[in-house]
Amino acid sequence: MNKKNKVKEKEDIFKYPLYVNILVIFLAVFLGTLIACLFTFRFNLAENYHYFFDKDKLSAEFAGLNLLGSKMFWIRTLFAIIVMHYFLMHFICKVSYIYNWLFDKRYFVGAGIWAAATLLNLNGSSIGAWGNYLGIKATEPIYGVIRYIRSDEWAVFTPMIFSQSYGDAYSWFSNIIRGDLTDVFIIYALPVKNIMSIIFRPFLNGYMLFGNSLGMGFFWVGRIVCLYLVWLELFMLLTKKDKRLSAIGALFVAVSPQVQWWFAINGLVEMLIFGALAILLVNTIMKTTSKIIKFFCFLGLYICAGGYLLTLYPAWMVPLFYVFLGLMAYVIILNIKDYKISLFDIAGLAVTIVLFGVSMYYIYTVSGETIQTVLNTAYPGQRANSGGGGLNLLFNEGINLLSPFKSLESSVGSNVCEAATFFSAGPLGLAICIYNMYKKKKADPLVICLIIPYIIILAYCVVGFPEFLAKITLLSHSTSKRALLGLGLINVILMIKGAGEFETKLKLSHSQIISLALAALLTFLTGFAGFNLSLKMYVFIFVVYVLFVFTIININNYKTQAALFLTAVCFMLGGMINPINFGTADVTNTDLARSIREYDEKDSRWVSDISYLAGNYLIMQGASTINSTNVYPDLKRWEEFDKDGKYNEVYNRYAHIQIHIVDKAVSDDRFSLFQADCIDISLSVNELKKMKVNRILTNRDDLESLSNKKAKVKLLGECSNYYIYEID
Repeated sequence: MNKKNKVKEKEDIFKYPLYVNILVIFLAVFLGTLIACLFTFRFNLAENYHYFFDKDKLSAEFAGLNLLGSKMFWIRTLFAIIVMHYFLMHFICKVSYIYNWLFDKRYFVGAGIWAAATLLNLNGSSIGAWGNYLGIKATEPIYGVIRYIRSDEWAVFTPMIFSQSYGDAYSWFSNIIRGDLTDVFIIYALPVKNIMSIIFRPFLNGYMLFGNSLGMGFFWVGRIVCLYLVWLELFMLLTKKDKRLSAIGALFVAVSPQVQWWFAINGLVEMLIFGALAILLVNTIMKTTSKIIKFFCFLGLYICAGGYLLTLYPAWMVPLFYVFLGLMAYVIILNIKDYKISLFDIAGLAVTIVLFGVSMYYIYTVSGETIQTVLNTAYPGQRANSGGGGLNLLFNEGINLLSPFKSLESSVGSNVCEAATFFSAGPLGLAICIYNMYKKKKADPLVICLIIPYIIILAYCVVGFPEFLAKITLLSHSTSKRALLGLGLINVILMIKGAGEFETKLKLSHSQIISLALAALLTFLTGFAGFNLSLKMYVFIFVVYVLFVFTIININNYKTQAALFLTAVCFMLGGMINPINFGTADVTNTDLARSIREYDEKDSRWVSDISYLAGNYLIMQGASTINSTNVYPDLKRWEEFDKDGKYNEVYNRYAHIQIHIVDKAVSDDRFSLFQADCIDISLSVNELKKMKVNRILTNRDDLESLSNKKAKVKLLGECSNYYIYEID
């Protein structure tokens, strides 16, 4: 292409003259600033929305905001301007050029987003929830809503990660969590300065490289970028390089409610990344003849195998393994005719397996005792489930259209995270794929390879397996509720696959009838799932289902409109779940945090009688704390107060621990179980001293009255209605 043609091509990118483009930039700045003002105003108003009807109070509220002096306001403004400019570019540029450019430069764009978000301290944590629970100034999100219900993330996982930066920083065994030497590599995986962690848990490396604040951005944004890009490539393979469908499919995985509600914990994102990447690597090995490429592919398989296994959450690992096994079978079938196995391939696979085995053996030699301790706990212990009883759980999808916007605990009957699923209008994709095979009179290898694990998982969830069969299939390590993850992922894959190959041109009236009928059925089944929803909620679910089904069965007729609508659905389902946060300083640099660090000494051991939340806030500041969440039990410690083992079933578990400081030692009912992962323990100051506890964080101002001949309680300091005592 000569220079003149290149210049003309660049000119054709824009629909309007230069001055229009400049006006659009100014419009983006104006709209972005307005959005940032309104969002900041919303936060400051709290629940005083009646101000909107009082001109004087409204003016006074705006005057008191000091927007220009607010760093958060400027961050919100910059973020909103970028988003608005991207949106407005669709009106002045050729849309095809925008997305072709984004696709061609996807790795550079992804790396740029990852780097920029890390440098800007952006993350999706609900860490600001600490402000509500401890009455401290905490990080408010740039945009979005703090998810208090994700306490496993902000109240457990995040404090544990932060604790690793103190003491013997990033060691395999921490003396901060549980107030005793604790294995932090194998349970609730934390960043560890060890080659096994560096290789198999790459997203945690940001904490060690950049510290907690930047590391959190590296962790959160890096995982969503990699998840999207890996699944984009996998869908390119499954859809025979259909860019539009692949981009939509990757969105329906990466921004699904299932992923976003569980984003930070249990390793779900890592499972999806490593599992999909392994499929792509096997496909490359079977296609390429380059030994260098094969070498790196085998190295990648080694990392994927270790990364997947070390998520250590079998309840999801097993059903997802069935899905990836089906995809692996498809890749082998796809390439088997042209693939000629070589001695290099055999050697590469053998070395990969040996290297993986040696690595796992090394990890077991260090953490074997911890693994045995966990396997012998009352909870979680060794799962042994036979499945069954999950028929109503198949119809949870509809509730996910509402959960990002409304508090639905009373409607759901449990927390909304447990109702989170992948969204695909249930068996729609499977039905389309079967219809496509019927029309073509030809079996589709991908569909067949996925139907087999689909039937296995469905049978386990709905009917259940005999005990021996559940163990043979390894599904005994999962539950009906957790195994449904596998069905949801298969449904998404088949939805994208089926929609892309659905060549039947339906009449408009037929499309409408099918959409209305299937939407009515899916809405009815949402009610069958046991949700207590209002009529307005059911109407909303019905309308979205109608539009969704219509779009899927007509995706080849309205490609651009379908892409826009499905992207909007993804954003509604999962894009609004986690907030967008800036940094962590407002949690770790509070007066209370500074006071804790001031009174924390090298030999200090803390407890809190406020709640387990306070115990975890202590470890976030580097304070060695007995009743931080015990990821596995400190049996020797509690057996000192339970010589006959009467309460072993209570404290022998993963547990959030609430300690009550009492006047005198108690023998009966010292330990009590509130729920599977929450226990209550009563201890006197003498017993605390016996456990070498010498610091107490409390909201009580009377603990000095508990002093006696054996233990003296002294007030060290007071901060924000919290008191720090010393036991001597």
